[in-house]
Amino acid sequence: PGDIQATILKSLKPRVDYRTILKKFKAKISSFDQQVTTIRKFNRRLGFPYSGKTAKPKTKIGICLDVSGSISEESLERAFSVIKRLFSYGVKKVEVIQFDVTVKRDLICKLHKAQTKNMISGREGTDLSELLEYMEERKDIDNFLVFTDGFFDRNLRLPKKKSICFLLENEETYNDFAYSNLGKAAMYTTYIQSSC
Repeated sequence: PGDIQATILKSLKPRVDYRTILKKFKAKISSFDQQVTTIRKFNRRLGFPYSGKTAKPKTKIGICLDVSGSISEESLERAFSVIKRLFSYGVKKVEVIQFDVTVKRDLICKLHKAQTKNMISGREGTDLSELLEYMEERKDIDNFLVFTDGFFDRNLRLPKKKSICFLLENEETYNDFAYSNLGKAAMYTTYIQSSC
């Protein structure tokens, strides 16, 4: 009967692992400057007389946090801790960009300077159009990770030549958003499990 069919369909639906998807996104956008020889780094293959090499990261990423009233402070803190854990190493520059109806240009800061308690301001509705315009303006950043609840116009167009990953607040909003025009156009779309 219907209950058994629903259970089978639910079990066949693969569970999204947000950590794996965020790691894939980071791996896809990662780039490094030419390798620099170092005196102190040990060369494992040739031994001590030959210096080793290190590669300096040159990837820049914009972390866009939706600070609208529909997102709880706990969700923002959880998302920020996940982002900080995954993107604090191996990336040259990480900027935290807050948005709701407008982009909070005066509150843009680097990841290690951003604090969750000081970040939340505005708390209005959500409109992604100004954020997408801001992404196009920023010629120095090509990669953006957008944390949001997905309650906005989904028929907007993403800027060209920008790698964008959407991180949704929960599974319900992910199921609605993933098959929209924006969800399909993004490089990756995932959500944070409540258990993290």
